[in-house]
Amino acid sequence: MKALREWIINFIYKIATGTRRIRVILTPLVGFIFFCIVLLLILASFFLDRFFGFGEFISKPLEIAISVPFLITGSCLWLWSVGKFLKTKGTPVPINPPPKLVTDGPYAYSRNPMLTGLFMVMAGIGIFFGSITLTFIMMPLFIFMSILEFKYIEEPELTKRFGTQYIAKEKELQMADLHKLLSVEKSTTTRLVNPLIKKGLLRRDKADHDSRAVKLMLTKEGRETHKKVQVCLTDFFQRALGNVPEKKRNEVLESVKIFITAIKNSA
Repeated sequence: MKALREWIINFIYKIATGTRRIRVILTPLVGFIFFCIVLLLILASFFLDRFFGFGEFISKPLEIAISVPFLITGSCLWLWSVGKFLKTKGTPVPINPPPKLVTDGPYAYSRNPMLTGLFMVMAGIGIFFGSITLTFIMMPLFIFMSILEFKYIEEPELTKRFGTQYIAKEKELQMADLHKLLSVEKSTTTRLVNPLIKKGLLRRDKADHDSRAVKLMLTKEGRETHKKVQVCLTDFFQRALGNVPEKKRNEVLESVKIFITAIKNSA
């Protein structure tokens, strides 16, 4: 199972950081498959309601009154999230994401507002049609599976792709994950972390799920320092890019991206 998970993470990472041509070809296909899965869950729920003889669990006036806020709020949240991705020159499809980590808008309040919006829409559909299966079985199951996917596939892939930028956005990081991210010996990771802890930029605690594991968290001062470093790096790269002829910029950026990916895959 672990090998399969690693394969999926690496597969998504390679496509997301690979050539634009492959992403453009696969994006509509993956998006269509996800749409079909959601549609299948909804239709299967209606079929199971009829098969088991489940009646509507709520009266019609209440169905509309309760479902409409879910449908409107969920749709607006989903569209807002998608708009943020498109504005950053990315798509909602994981294999063709924005080139940079989106942290503003709805993403300042939720890890995955796009899915949250979809959950609300599905809940609204279930309530509107009075579907017991969709509202109380399929949707909770879909939410549970989505949480597992995010924790064990999407989150590790984001950490691998964005590194410290994603780590700084999240509240904590396992010491073991940092070791993998840096691709160095465990003792080296410890030597790198200890000075940051002494300076008050990092905090080290025992992990909640395992008393033997260690988790790292940026302190308030650490977050402020990270923001300053990000600003300095962004300014430096923008100035460097300004010295590249405009017609050659996309070509140079694509070459740099391929080179960085090759280094990461060789580490």
